[in-house]
Amino acid sequence: MAVVVSLCFLAGCSAWQKAADVSHGIMKVIDYVGLSEAAKKGMHYSKVVINAITAAAQQPACDLVSPALLAAQLTQESNANTDPPDSSAGAQGISQFMPGTWNDLVARGRAVDGNGDKKYDIRDPQDAIPTQAYFDCEVAEKVANVPGDRIDNMLAAYNAGPGAVIKAGGVPPYGETQKYVKNIRTNMETYATQIVASDTSPASTIGLEIVRQARQEIGLPYIWGGGDKNGPTGGGFDCSGLVLYAVYQARRAMHIQPDVPLAHYTGYQVKDGTGQPVADRAQMQPGDAIYIWAENSGRGDAAPKSDPVHVVIWTGSVRDPKTGATTDIIEAPRPGRNVRAATLSQYAGRQIAIRRFS
Repeated sequence: MAVVVSLCFLAGCSAWQKAADVSHGIMKVIDYVGLSEAAKKGMHYSKVVINAITAAAQQPACDLVSPALLAAQLTQESNANTDPPDSSAGAQGISQFMPGTWNDLVARGRAVDGNGDKKYDIRDPQDAIPTQAYFDCEVAEKVANVPGDRIDNMLAAYNAGPGAVIKAGGVPPYGETQKYVKNIRTNMETYATQIVASDTSPASTIGLEIVRQARQEIGLPYIWGGGDKNGPTGGGFDCSGLVLYAVYQARRAMHIQPDVPLAHYTGYQVKDGTGQPVADRAQMQPGDAIYIWAENSGRGDAAPKSDPVHVVIWTGSVRDPKTGATTDIIEAPRPGRNVRAATLSQYAGRQIAIRRFS
């Protein structure tokens, strides 16, 4: 599970306060998996879950978390019930944290106050879901050197503990753990398809996945001509290489056709027929590609005759809950700089063209 993106488009806005733009696709996932009867009696419960998932699915806790994984893991843990009974072992809340584990996360500063009430409540989905994201990623780091599928190992470590995964050299031979991993991976595929099929939301799932794919590459160097559909080439990416990689991998993850990568050139990408033009900046969504012209090309959003010289990926306003830094794009900026999260305001006054790839 991951941690916080604001779906508003105002620089510096609070990601948690602005998560009211609910993802319709994730609403369909929660409806599809089936809430408990108690939760069905008050559908606002599902909206709380959806808001928390949508917020959690974009913060850079680690690169293994997606909205579909969050939905599948919450289903396995508590059937997405916001107020489940305590388990026989004493696990509590929608994420089924043991109190000892929760208190340790709070003490180490790894818990998240998702709703800004200055409390860390194990039973509050807005706190528990993003905290579970950090915990997922924490156990993933502990088993990073174990061979096998990284997501399988992460889920197994969450269920059985990192030590059991390390000792077994992968998913341990425990029936409960193997069932846990299998159920979540199976449901992830189903929910990913369900999200894509139903998504008409302000933040599309394909767009969120484009951002997630790009975010994984933060820190790699800018390499002119670097990047293709499979990842970095020459050790890094240039701006159009990063976009073609993120779009291709997002389409692949979401089982979307055509299975053809974008061209490795901004001038061709901006004219690609699979990119829907977005005329109004106020309508930008996470995952949109923003093509930027040189400084002497004029002002405004009307594309000039020349080709754009740069492209970035819009993320929406993302606030890191640990550092407080707010960014709204991911880019491979120029030689000497690494792939990074940054702000679109640095390109103020340039002509731009926005494209939404699906």
